[in-house]
Amino acid sequence: MLNHRPIRNRIHKLLMIGVIASLLAACNQDAGQQAAPQDIALLTHNLHAETQVLQPFVEIIRESGADIVALQEVSPEAEALFAAELGDTYPHRAAALAGGRYNGQIILSRYPILEETAWYPERRLLRAVIDVNGVPVTVYNAHPASPGNTQMNTAERSADITFLLEQAAAETNPTLLMGDFNSEPWSEDYNRVAAAFGDAFAAVGEGAGLTYPDYSQPQARVNARLPAFTPLVIRLDYIFYDESFAALAAQVGESSGGSDHRPVGATLRLEAAP
Repeated sequence: MLNHRPIRNRIHKLLMIGVIASLLAACNQDAGQQAAPQDIALLTHNLHAETQVLQPFVEIIRESGADIVALQEVSPEAEALFAAELGDTYPHRAAALAGGRYNGQIILSRYPILEETAWYPERRLLRAVIDVNGVPVTVYNAHPASPGNTQMNTAERSADITFLLEQAAAETNPTLLMGDFNSEPWSEDYNRVAAAFGDAFAAVGEGAGLTYPDYSQPQARVNARLPAFTPLVIRLDYIFYDESFAALAAQVGESSGGSDHRPVGATLRLEAAP
């Protein structure tokens, strides 16, 4: 009578080896997918609280090809138009609109939004955690106080930026700071942010990157703080990133769409979750 036990044992071992090899291959594949770099296109734009001439903003956002968009000074009219015309492209959004059109903020995203937090009226700051192909990324849409509202006293702006940096320092996700920071590149407040985060335009942009003021269209000259003939002279709008990212490209938009700010776009490579 034949003893089949050795044969069964060999078959069992071969099957176990196959199962283990398959599991290891799957784990390695998952690890490779998780660690694979991915590029993210970003856009930030202050919309000057416009309520009537809004279609140009839709075109700027659409043509940017951005995956995540941070908007400041968003009016209810602009928000409704974006929902109607950009909802298919950006099915996910976080919003803080209760403070009126000069304080309205929105984050539009192609990717799912997992969390959102707003600090208005204490701060004009909106936070969203976004699922970028399985990696949670924290995005802050920031709009610190303008010194132009306080006779060029920067104390309120500094307090806003201190709060932002405190919140961002506690993040464990890859983190982005986007928005109108009302801070010139030579200011102490800008330097505090740039000491902790990379500035996309400073890293890879060309030229001076000036974003304010653009008075080329009549609606942008309403409530203007500077003479109507003033050219672009200051860089106030930024995309900052932490060490999880590398900057690939950055540019200032050629058109303001009717705002007094130019949009800023950037493409960042998310290297891996920290």
